[in-house]
Amino acid sequence: DCCSANAGIGDHEQSLQAMADKVKDMVTEGEATASALSEISARVEELELGSTSFGPLDILRGHRLEDVKPSQAVPLDVDASARVWNLEREINNVAERVARLEQEAHGEHGWGSRLEEHEVRLQGLRTKMNGQDEHFSDLSERARSNWERRFEQLRATIHERHGDSLAS
Repeated sequence: DCCSANAGIGDHEQSLQAMADKVKDMVTEGEATASALSEISARVEELELGSTSFGPLDILRGHRLEDVKPSQAVPLDVDASARVWNLEREINNVAERVARLEQEAHGEHGWGSRLEEHEVRLQGLRTKMNGQDEHFSDLSERARSNWERRFEQLRATIHERHGDSLAS
């Protein structure tokens, strides 16, 4: 009893340690997300004020928004801002259309279920066609053998009569 109680406590301690590790990972991810959100928020604020030309290429080059000096500030291009807004709107529209198409394709009565229904019907037709093909093949073979037998009888009869007419 004592050993099983200790083993049970050990299992609980391991479970608690695993949960603690998961919580630490989640907190670390949360802090990283908060930091990234803070940077994005600062960038959006700067862009709205139109005071910098900081962009995605700057991020790729390893620059940070905080490193931009006031001497590098440029006025906001209103036309570019409108184009960006229009582009964002178009991207949202396309995303909605894609989501609608995906719903049509994978929904309860979507393309996927229709295709499955058609596949079942086609399989039934294939089975029926194979049965008909076998039946036709058998019928054709029987007719061929029947006609061959009749032609052989006709030839034998003609040969007999022709032979009788030569003998007379």
